[in-house]
Amino acid sequence: MSETITEAQNNTEPSTIKTLPWHWCLWNLAGVIIPFTLLTLAAFSPVYQWAEKTSVGFLAGTLYNGFVFAAAIVLTFIFLNWGIRSVWPALTRLLGLVKVGWKSMVIGAGVGAAAVCLSFVVALVVSLFGDATGPNATSTAAALYDPWVLFAGAVLVAPIVEEVFFRGYIFGTLMVGANNSEKHRGLFTALSVLITSVLFGFAHYSPGAGVLSSVATVLPTVMLSVGLCWARLRWGSIIPGVFGHAFYNLAVLLLVI
Repeated sequence: MSETITEAQNNTEPSTIKTLPWHWCLWNLAGVIIPFTLLTLAAFSPVYQWAEKTSVGFLAGTLYNGFVFAAAIVLTFIFLNWGIRSVWPALTRLLGLVKVGWKSMVIGAGVGAAAVCLSFVVALVVSLFGDATGPNATSTAAALYDPWVLFAGAVLVAPIVEEVFFRGYIFGTLMVGANNSEKHRGLFTALSVLITSVLFGFAHYSPGAGVLSSVATVLPTVMLSVGLCWARLRWGSIIPGVFGHAFYNLAVLLLVI
């Protein structure tokens, strides 16, 4: 795996994230998943639901989530790694904030395009079992907000926020544990991809949506995440994934507005 998470970690000090055990990974994940869970619960509160119905509620909510995620990631990492020299460079490597060439960005966009095609296949298969066109987060947002608000939130902000959180922090942290296991690295890498993708899929679940509608929404996002995890492994960076994610969101958005 050239230019991957493993290689990026080799440049840190001896007592660094590469040598830390699995419980370090679990603490890091807990430090971010807890506020993530609280944010999810807060989405059911009357105040949050009212704010989402304002003209810029979708964009404001996306920016708010991004701020909370970023604060949780930085504070958790600094707290657990206060003894590591150059904490900030180590964090940027873990998150996959690594420069890449334009070819990798194009391939990343291709991953998003492939996920769009797979979403059509999923929708076709699911439709064989009944009506899967019920309301979901995307269709609901399209009915509430102006197109420019949707574009700014879904295509510009959300891909960056979600890639930093899912393929950056969650996947990067899990891969620390996978890279520490010489014997079962392949298995743990696959589990890291699976865990990240399942969490990403359920993060796009819409409460109140029907079963078929939920499957048609969640399953394509899981498959998208698998492709974005591959891009993270291939280049050690989330930047190709940001382009792929943005392309996917743009295509879905154009289908519903």
